[in-house]
Order: sequence, then structure tokens, then C-alpha cells
Amino acid sequence: MEHLNAPSVVSSVKTADFGPFLDGSDKKGAANAILDSFKSIGFVYLVNHGLDDVKIIELIYKIYLISCYQNSLNLLTYLCIPSIG
Repeated sequence: MEHLNAPSVVSSVKTADFGPFLDGSDKKGAANAILDSFKSIGFVYLVNHGLDDVKIIELIYKIYLISCYQNSLNLLTYLCIPSIG
């Protein structure tokens, strides 16, 4: 069972400290840490970002609503516009 020995995605998630970007002490280093994580696994755990939990939940909800709206438009386009060909 080789899959049991593979590293889990959770253990591969890199933590990026956004504090140095916000305070200006190391903007390039913070940006590179985020970029490296996205390039390697497509996800980053961001700390010291300055957002409280309520704001984060609001943002996630807005992203979810936009996604639902876009999917509804795609479905309506698919159902209502006859294909040519």
C-alpha cells in the first residue's frame, strides 16, 4: 500500500506570514512565500493577515454567492441557447 507512505496534503501546506508585507519590512519575502506555496500545492495558510474571523467568513460567503450566481448563468446559457453546428 504505497499511498499510506505518501505525504499528506495537510502536512505539505506551507504557512506564509503576511505581517512583513503589511508592515513593509519584507514585502518581497512575504509575496514569494505565498507564491511558492501556490506553485507547489495550490494552497497557502496565511497568518498575520489582519482580518478577523467575521470578515473572513463574510468574504468566503461572498465568493460562494458569486460562484453560485456564475454557475446559474452558465446553466441558463446552456439550457436556453441552442448549439450551432
